[in-house]
Amino acid sequence: MDAIWQDVRYAWRSVARRPGFSVPAVATLALAMSVVTVLFSAVSALLWRDVPGRAPEQLVEAIPRLRMGFESHFTYPQLVALARDDTLFAGIAGIASARFSLQSSSAAEVRDGRYVTRSYFSVLGVAPEIGSFFTATANDAAAEREVVLGYGEWRRLFHGDPRVVGASMLVNRRPVTIVGVAPRELTAVAVGEPPALWVPTNLAPELTGNRQALAADAAWLNGIIRLRTDVPRNVAQVRLADRLRRFDQAMPSGLPVKSVTFRAATTIPAAQQQSMRGYLALLSAIAVLVLLVACVNVAGMLLARASARQLETAVRLAIGAGRWRLTRQWAFEGLMLFFVAACVALAVTPLLAQLAAVVRWPVPVTLDFHIDGHTALFTAAMAFVTGLGASLVPALQIVRGSSLLPALRDAASTPRGGFARHAMVTAQIALTFILLVGAGLFVRAVTRAGDIDPGFNPHNVVLAAVDLSLHGYDSTRAVHFVDAVLRRARELPGTAAASVAATVPYGGLARPLCGPITGDQKAIDLLCVEFNAVDSAYFHVLRIPIRQGRAFTAFDGAAAPKVAIVNEAMAKRVWRGASPIGQHFGMGSDAVSVVGVAADGKYGSLTESAQPYAYLPFAQAPSTATAILLRTRNDAGAPSVAALRGALMSVDSGVVPSLVVTLGDQVSTSVAGQRVAAWLLGGFGLAGLMLASVGLYGTLTYLVGQRQREMAIRVALGAPPDRLFTGIVAQGVATTVGGVALGAIAVSLASRLLEHSLFGVGPRDRATYAGVTVVLLCAGTLAAAIPAWHALRLDPSLALRGR
Repeated sequence: MDAIWQDVRYAWRSVARRPGFSVPAVATLALAMSVVTVLFSAVSALLWRDVPGRAPEQLVEAIPRLRMGFESHFTYPQLVALARDDTLFAGIAGIASARFSLQSSSAAEVRDGRYVTRSYFSVLGVAPEIGSFFTATANDAAAEREVVLGYGEWRRLFHGDPRVVGASMLVNRRPVTIVGVAPRELTAVAVGEPPALWVPTNLAPELTGNRQALAADAAWLNGIIRLRTDVPRNVAQVRLADRLRRFDQAMPSGLPVKSVTFRAATTIPAAQQQSMRGYLALLSAIAVLVLLVACVNVAGMLLARASARQLETAVRLAIGAGRWRLTRQWAFEGLMLFFVAACVALAVTPLLAQLAAVVRWPVPVTLDFHIDGHTALFTAAMAFVTGLGASLVPALQIVRGSSLLPALRDAASTPRGGFARHAMVTAQIALTFILLVGAGLFVRAVTRAGDIDPGFNPHNVVLAAVDLSLHGYDSTRAVHFVDAVLRRARELPGTAAASVAATVPYGGLARPLCGPITGDQKAIDLLCVEFNAVDSAYFHVLRIPIRQGRAFTAFDGAAAPKVAIVNEAMAKRVWRGASPIGQHFGMGSDAVSVVGVAADGKYGSLTESAQPYAYLPFAQAPSTATAILLRTRNDAGAPSVAALRGALMSVDSGVVPSLVVTLGDQVSTSVAGQRVAAWLLGGFGLAGLMLASVGLYGTLTYLVGQRQREMAIRVALGAPPDRLFTGIVAQGVATTVGGVALGAIAVSLASRLLEHSLFGVGPRDRATYAGVTVVLLCAGTLAAAIPAWHALRLDPSLALRGR
């Protein structure tokens, strides 16, 4: 132990004594480690952080799987019935994300919140910051109107005033009473805004205007379960599925459960986790590649430094030092660099996290970055593993190749470690090739996004999205509100046409319509398809072609026969070449008749393939969630956005739109993930290119320096200098070509991982590969030409005299 402690102190003195070597190495490693640490913190917070409260390991999220094969949610009656059974669980609760219109003394604001069952906080085992939580039952009107304010909203709106308990405010234009403030830890991490409000689920029908929200077939709540310690997890899963099947038999819901899956409860619901895993995996891969480039670069620096200490190593071996002791000592010096870099990385990680918060992420994420024990332990482990790998290679290389006699005779003519250094530079170039190809693919995908036909024309269109249920409107009043807004919008100067839809393009709000496809008065198939409710002007406003049949008209009102327009993908999939005009689909007596076929479009993102889709008349399927679309005669910009906002609020000044943008901007947000990935990969790729070029330059400078005497003799004997120059440059180009080849193989093997994130360009795009290859070859040639030029400028007589 004393010997190890002595090696540690010697390593520290060696690192501190050579700041010209140590500072660049530590800076390079610290930057790469801080990037990895930030990503680890994000992944930990979003996917692995336990739900706050008592014994979080006993909490699970339950996901019912239906007999049709897809995952579902719980209905309110199911949760109520299961809560009465204390033999299976220690507690069960439901939660769902929602938007609320909040109004206290200031104007109304639309904020994120949560609907929760009254047992939610007790199941979690958390205590209120101030006040109390919901009462166990809601037997009187006062109890029904209880809400719990989010910690952040309490600080923002009421400046942390404890007198907020018992105060009233308007939520969706209904008066409610604040009974408490949620603990701060419930807002530490969230997708979207931190919850501003926690509302009991039984208030949903009144606040949303949806009287079926608590019905037996309305599955919209995520189930959070606290397991009993005496009931095994697998047994609880089987019994819960059995309970749900019996519940469906007693109260047919149309949601037949096949099985139930348990997942560890985190602060992010499982459905949202799945949408983030791919993106986090991509960012993590980028961070790891950057770390590898930095580690290989520092390993090359350590190898160069070790080669310069051949004489010292040979002398210490000659006087009795063991090779294992010297290997361990040199390895400790490298590990010391990595641990110092880890400490610097932990210090700068909060600053880097603040910078990351400024980035426009494809999914709005609020993260509370902090250095906890898990983060510090991860960074230390990362420093140890990478430091050990980067330090042992140079240490073994120099200790194995050291002997006293060649060192005393000046073995400059026999370069040592050349193969290892070339291998490290080749690895750097390969990693840089991967980063640059990834950046090139995403850049080309983003630039070609404008060439992809989304199925509609987004130019000169402005949209305003508003959920009228947040402002006290039911579906009937929503229709009158929309009619008034459309009349005002059509009167605006420069307006060509105006329309309404229930779903915003690329807004993630598409609704499923499930029911039988009927033929000859009998059901012949079961179909689930996303649909949108639109008015008669929608296809004209968005320039969506009608391939067959007709568009909606003013005669397709609420009292008219139920009709629908399907897209080409649905027509091909369902009716298989036959004309869908006059065919029916839907549910029982509510079956709708197909009157038209519209062109296919991109409804969720530009990366999706053609999906079945249906349109219903807005008058026949009214929705409180609406989007007003306005086509202008001139370029749609800020004045058009302001005009549409004014038209909407002129009808009801208390209605706050959640989104008012041009449709072009809305489409561009669908490629935000690819844009961020392009920036990150491009930035890190350029950093890797610089490190690889410096590494190649350093390696060739070292090798040329070792061969100076040989080159001087060859020049003195009449060898042409240009031939020597060409030979050195060829050596650098060969190393670059080897790195490019390895990188190309690696990218080809991993190309399938990028297919779902790219559009308009393949993961093996030849133009991108060729462009990156040319860039790396130019960089490698330049890095090799500089030391060759310097070497050939040296006077051969000086080189022969060892000067």
